[in-house]
Amino acid sequence: FKFTPKLEVYLENTKLNVPNIAIFRGPWLNGPSVSVWNTLLSFCEDNNVRVLNNATYHEIRSFDKLNQHLFFEKNNIPYVDTVVYSKKSLIKANLPPFPFIVKSSLGSHGDFVWKINSEEDINNLDIKDAPFLVQPMLPNARDVRVIILGGNPIGAMERVAKSGGYLSNFSAGGSVNSFDLSKNSEVFNMSKKLADALKCEYGGVDLMQDNKGNWKVLEINLFCQFEGFEKATKIDVPLQLISYLTS
Repeated sequence: FKFTPKLEVYLENTKLNVPNIAIFRGPWLNGPSVSVWNTLLSFCEDNNVRVLNNATYHEIRSFDKLNQHLFFEKNNIPYVDTVVYSKKSLIKANLPPFPFIVKSSLGSHGDFVWKINSEEDINNLDIKDAPFLVQPMLPNARDVRVIILGGNPIGAMERVAKSGGYLSNFSAGGSVNSFDLSKNSEVFNMSKKLADALKCEYGGVDLMQDNKGNWKVLEINLFCQFEGFEKATKIDVPLQLISYLTS
């Protein structure tokens, strides 16, 4: 960045021209990344750039998993029971039944998610990944990803973990199948409610059923990939996204 005195943005010493449209691909989490993110947003807004999900970026300050759960709680979005710990010793002092899931608050795309089968697995956690979100191991190694565009669900896929695994993400080796939202109104309505509350234009809502068959939101990803979704649904996401942004 250069403030001389008007803000200018550079990439590898090359001044960037002001775009018509901007899609932010990386998550704003904490520390220096938030300052960079906010500076780029300000640059876009001052230059009348169309920013995808701009209202969402003003609705929630940081998009780590901890802040997402706080948002779910405040907006009555059903979510998986979660306990957050800052230390490994606190997890061991309040052990849930094995196996259970631990997630780093800063993880995404299936990264920094661990299946905990023993106290030794807890010892192997890296404190740098704290705070830790502890969740029960839900019955099926499958979930549903609903893609939102223009604030509305446009389709969904079921993701199934590979044999013996627990991560259902397509990028982590999970298989994908089309999921019919017209026959699953609860999933449609829950995804729509979250998108409305978050003022989300584009994103992926992940949901899973608990032991009683109730749907729960796992998270929403504003930077969701769509390779697996296109394979499962045959929906051309880039074409629809470009059409939406340029209409």
